[in-house]
Amino acid sequence: MISLYRIDDRIIHGQTMIKLLPQYPCDGIIIVDNNIVQNKPLFRIYKQVVPDTIKVFCFSVDQATKKLSEAQLSQKKYIIIFKNVKTVKDLFDHGYQITDEISVGTASKKSDAHYIVDGFALNNEEIDVFDYLDNNGYRFSIIPMGGARRTISWKDVKEKAQEAKS
Repeated sequence: MISLYRIDDRIIHGQTMIKLLPQYPCDGIIIVDNNIVQNKPLFRIYKQVVPDTIKVFCFSVDQATKKLSEAQLSQKKYIIIFKNVKTVKDLFDHGYQITDEISVGTASKKSDAHYIVDGFALNNEEIDVFDYLDNNGYRFSIIPMGGARRTISWKDVKEKAQEAKS
């Protein structure tokens, strides 16, 4: 069973351990990222910050298409983490559709990005991907920087994101 889908460019960090694990108890965390799967030292760091009772896996998009389907059917609980929204689109393009709402954490400022809300900066390509997935029935719950008391949907910030692109 998948208890949470999450996009966060920090992958596994303090908020994951302090807020998400108590809220979404799990037996394993699955990272889906084509770069991290090839970077064994970085993957080992992510594994070290997670309690020993929780398994950590990392799959490429190709591998994840099968593995996430298996995780959905499992009796074990998994949190799925993506570094960016483009990976979610890649999975969709490979035939894996997420019907649950996707929690969205920090999207750090990049040189070509626009701040949409605090701690959530997107470049034009990422804005287009959020729109594409939104148009295909995906739902996103954006959690602004600082652990705001409320979440924001993509529909709430879509207009601002489009204006930022111009």
